[in-house]
Amino acid sequence: GVEAALDSVLRGKDGSRPMRLIEHNEWIPDVEETEIPPQDGLDVQVTLDVNIQDIAEKALLRRISGESDLEAGCAIVMETATGAIKAISNLRRDPASPANYSESMEYALNATVEPGSTFKLASLLAYLEKVPDDTAGRYEINRHTFQFETKSGRKLTYTKTDHNVEPIKVSALEVFKRSSNVGIAQMIFEAYGTHGFPRYYAQLKKFGLTDTLHSQLGDIAPARIKDGTNDFNTYYATCFGAGFNIPIIRTLVYYNAIANKGRMMAPQIVRYVTDTYDTVRRFEPEVLMDSIA
Repeated sequence: GVEAALDSVLRGKDGSRPMRLIEHNEWIPDVEETEIPPQDGLDVQVTLDVNIQDIAEKALLRRISGESDLEAGCAIVMETATGAIKAISNLRRDPASPANYSESMEYALNATVEPGSTFKLASLLAYLEKVPDDTAGRYEINRHTFQFETKSGRKLTYTKTDHNVEPIKVSALEVFKRSSNVGIAQMIFEAYGTHGFPRYYAQLKKFGLTDTLHSQLGDIAPARIKDGTNDFNTYYATCFGAGFNIPIIRTLVYYNAIANKGRMMAPQIVRYVTDTYDTVRRFEPEVLMDSIA
């Protein structure tokens, strides 16, 4: 996608040579007019590291070829401090030959997928922003019955399960370690209220998850979370990444921000633009947010 995104830089400029028509329909250069020579396009130096790229691509191929029901896979390696993309691989299974995979551009940048449990990290962060002592709470995992009151005052109960075993109470950290859906939802409901979905959504917005991300390869869509609702099931499902989609690279950007002590970096794929002799333009790492939390 670099070639398409930076076509104006790589393309160069056409030249022109004035010609004159003489006898017998013969064309000759017109020496009285100025000839404009063509200009070579500039060169783009990308952030990819060929060694890391090779490792990432082989690891991805081993992983997806071992699963018979996987259609495609994506692997991205981002340098934490700068956001530089060191490797990016998208492999899609050939329907006509299931043992073969080919490179596809659509997954890392364009495909939007349900994030599932990867989104529990955003919920954990939202919880930590509101709860002063994150070691005090105890939350049921495996099974929990939620109490929910409608606008009309009707009281509803929803029993949700992780596994069909007896519920046990654990700490917030243990909820996250065990990747419990019912546990993470209890944590968010405690922090933001049973009808607190708008407040929870506002916190996710502060993390930058609902912003369009402008990158060197074009715009990357935000998380398509349904906001402005007090529906229990929408609120519950959002806590663990169900019922909405997000681009794969968008998930990477906020994970990287947490690894980077809160500083959110834009994904960078182009480092320099050069001509034959020198650097014409240098792209510095771009900070999207100094501190997401």
